[in-house]
Amino acid sequence: MHLIYHHFCYINRDYQLLKTEINIKLKKIGTGIVIFLLACFMLSVVGVFLFEDKIKAVAVERINASVTTEIKISAIELSFFKHFPNASIVFNDVDIVNPPSYTEKGSLLKAKKVALTFNIFNLFTNNYSIKSVFVNSGELNILRNNDDEVNYIFWKKDDSHNENNMSFDVDKLVFEEMKFRYLDETVMFNGKALINTLRLKGKFNDEVFDLNAQIDFLVDNLKAEDYSFLKGKKLLADLSLN
Repeated sequence: MHLIYHHFCYINRDYQLLKTEINIKLKKIGTGIVIFLLACFMLSVVGVFLFEDKIKAVAVERINASVTTEIKISAIELSFFKHFPNASIVFNDVDIVNPPSYTEKGSLLKAKKVALTFNIFNLFTNNYSIKSVFVNSGELNILRNNDDEVNYIFWKKDDSHNENNMSFDVDKLVFEEMKFRYLDETVMFNGKALINTLRLKGKFNDEVFDLNAQIDFLVDNLKAEDYSFLKGKKLLADLSLN
């Protein structure tokens, strides 16, 4: 009985030593995580002051050189937190008007915020590659009239001579809380819906690419010629198009 008691004491002592060692390691790991997060926070704060004006100017110059239509905005801000760990350029109160190639006046897109995200380390290479676009709170109108004019082609096809150090290599588009209208007068189709969430993934710069779409719509009405369908229905889908 005496030997069993001593053996139990040794096991208990070893357990306490192991427990203490684990606690020390966990504290070191926790301290390391806190230091890393503080470093990221400090980098973000410093980055806002050092790079904000420069990145804003680069973004405006790049967009103006790439589009064929007028884009109105009320303000631009640089954020390191809204889409962390990526940095983002956020445009407020955006209005992309119909391009000159489309006869009727109006807007392709209006949004409270449009955010373009890029890797935070791009700040140190001075080359900014836009990977994702997030659009919030507004309306999206995709239109084709009887003359086969469309309002959604507003990007210059030949952009090879652009020397700006910001590039668009977008593989993710996200729309949230958007009124959506699709009109194609050539086939007499008209659709209206509320976009709760629309997530699109694909290599949008490529002429041919696979597309994944996650859809959460509340359909107002879909109308083909004189036939209406899905009125007031919720539409949820996860689609892959090859």
